[in-house]
Amino acid sequence: MSSFFVKSAVAAVLLCMATWFLEHYSDVNFIGPMAYGLLVYFFVFSIIAVYLSQHALVTDNHRRFLNALTGSLVAKVLVTAFVVLIFSLVDRPKTVLVILPMFVYYVVFTVLEVAEFMKLNHRNAEPKNVG
Repeated sequence: MSSFFVKSAVAAVLLCMATWFLEHYSDVNFIGPMAYGLLVYFFVFSIIAVYLSQHALVTDNHRRFLNALTGSLVAKVLVTAFVVLIFSLVDRPKTVLVILPMFVYYVVFTVLEVAEFMKLNHRNAEPKNVG
């Protein structure tokens, strides 16, 4: 978990720096406070999802692991879609590009999560030496 936390933290810092740089030093005018809020959301959500999946593997219950994995991926998609819908209804952005940072964050953190899930599942599937 600690290596995943470090990878996620590094990704979050790099994405935050890139977002800030684009916001302040380019002609891009669609990045706003929502981008930073979504970055925090994806970082926290990924940490919680991996923690729950890791905890499910400790109990040696693969069904619980699959439920945690599937549930976290589906919940992330649904919550993200809901946030974008609410934002588009409340703020009425001038361009659809406001969701571009959210899409990049979503892809980066989903790739990190899936890689960690595969590593956790592979580690748990290895035969254990008895005796």
